[in-house]
Amino acid sequence: MAHLGVILATRRQRSAADPLVWAAHLSVVEGEWSDDIQFETDRARFVGRGRTVRAAAAVGDGWPLSNTSGPMLDPVFSLRRRLTLPPGATARIAYWTMAATTRDGVLALADKHRDPTAFDRAAALAWTQAQMQLRHLGVTADEAHLFQRLASHILYCDPALRPVGDLIKAGLRKVSTLWAHGISGDRPIVLVLVASDDDLRLVRQLLRAHQYWRMKRLAVDLVILNARVASYVQDLQIALDTLARINQPTSEGAHDPAQGSVFVLRTDLIAPEVRDLLQAAARAVLYGDRGTLAEQLDRARDPTPARTFPRRAPGRRRSLRAASAAAAGVLQ
Repeated sequence: MAHLGVILATRRQRSAADPLVWAAHLSVVEGEWSDDIQFETDRARFVGRGRTVRAAAAVGDGWPLSNTSGPMLDPVFSLRRRLTLPPGATARIAYWTMAATTRDGVLALADKHRDPTAFDRAAALAWTQAQMQLRHLGVTADEAHLFQRLASHILYCDPALRPVGDLIKAGLRKVSTLWAHGISGDRPIVLVLVASDDDLRLVRQLLRAHQYWRMKRLAVDLVILNARVASYVQDLQIALDTLARINQPTSEGAHDPAQGSVFVLRTDLIAPEVRDLLQAAARAVLYGDRGTLAEQLDRARDPTPARTFPRRAPGRRRSLRAASAAAAGVLQ
């Protein structure tokens, strides 16, 4: 809709059960700008022959946008505005992308956000809402940033927090291997291995991370694997079960498995192929005896051959790997 400066898009429903979604893209300028708004909806024209998105012809060569619309196999949202900036002047451009279930609904959203002050208003409301959510969960801003860093490993399958390739290959099995323990395998898995009461600090932090991800609609299955040797396993297992239970969300939809769940398992009570598959399938594997979540993420970001893992305080029980090996002989 050129007269409104808005690009509208929808996808044909494949069946009557498919939800209908309308999307809109617009830009709002604070400052002097010319009336001509260029737009492009065809990615091939925007990128150009033999080019890539990083070096698109429409950007690098300054090609004018085609101002065409219609059915597209490979669509793109692209808007171009021309601004006039006198010396010392400033201008701001806000780009909005929004969605609704109806055409009228998405047009109403676009009209609402054409106000230049809409961005400041939305940013203030988002900041206020975020502070209230963090206070409700008992999460600090620094912790939230930490949970977001871990979420990037979950979303993009970063190998830095995964086992080495040989362990992944050895653990590959049918996902149905996990079904007996209630784990569907449909959602990303974060695996944490613990063997000592000192590891409960990391477990508590990951339980808060799980609640934070649920609030952000990121569905993750958190699997806590208790690898303490059999003679000591019960006390730690009770503590883990208690933590998992008291950290279950109580809000609406808290018991919806589609939002991710928490599982507490014991290495001596699950089959070796289950342990192997959990390690192979997990997007991130964390260890209770390798420091805090921040330390493990920092090491993953800057892996150096000379790095060493934090040592236990004197008198601490055997390391997680030793305890796990004693219980199962596999977690190496």
